[in-house]
Amino acid sequence: MNKDTGLTMVKIVSDGDVLYGASAIAEFLGLPPKHIYYRVSVGDLPTFRLGAIICARRSTLHAWMAQQEGTVGTDHSRAGMMEPRG
Repeated sequence: MNKDTGLTMVKIVSDGDVLYGASAIAEFLGLPPKHIYYRVSVGDLPTFRLGAIICARRSTLHAWMAQQEGTVGTDHSRAGMMEPRG
């Protein structure tokens, strides 16, 4: 505890599974950071916050991607897609 402020400082130690910040999540998913901010704002990405920092676990994102792969071919996943010709 800081004697001057009375606040307890917490040091975040990465266990290798947690991605800290939209840029780290974007790099992991191969997307631009602005896409991450948008997906977080509409609730489409499994993330959490540590203060103002957007965070995600690699393991959770892997599970989420596997779940998303399982929804391919359902009616809602084809919304806005063109049907193949021929």
